[in-house]
Amino acid sequence: MNRKRSSVAPAPLRASTAGRASADLTAAMDTLVHGYRAESELYTRVRKLTWRQRDTLRESWDLDRFSDLLEEKEDLLRMIGQIETVMKSAKTLVLSRKPSQCPNRWKLEALLDQLTAMIEETRVVESANASLLESTSVAG
Repeated sequence: MNRKRSSVAPAPLRASTAGRASADLTAAMDTLVHGYRAESELYTRVRKLTWRQRDTLRESWDLDRFSDLLEEKEDLLRMIGQIETVMKSAKTLVLSRKPSQCPNRWKLEALLDQLTAMIEETRVVESANASLLESTSVAG
C-alpha cells in the first residue's frame, strides 16, 4: 500500500518553528533598534565635529585642527561601519518580512528618520566646508 507522505509538519513542530521564527524576528528588531540608537549617538558626534570644522575654517583657518577633527570623524565612521556589519543579518531578516510582521517597527522607522535627517544636515555642512576650502585654495 502506497501512502502519500504529508508535506505538512505535525502541529507541535509547526508551532515550535513559528515560535522560534517569531523570537528570531523579535531579536533581530531589538538588534536593529539598539544598533541604530548607537549609530545615532555616533552620528551626533560626527555632526558636532563637522560643525567644529566649519567654525575652525571660519574663525582661525587652522588646517591642523581641521585635520585632527577629520581624523576623529573617520574613527567614528569606522565604528558606525562596524555596527552596520553586526546588524547585517538582522537587517536581512527584518527586510524579508512585511512591516506588519515586525514588532516595534515604528521604533525602527523613527530611528531611521532621525538618522536620515542627521546625516543630511551633516552632508550639507560638509558640502559648505568643502566649498569654503575650495574657494580659499583657488583665491590663495
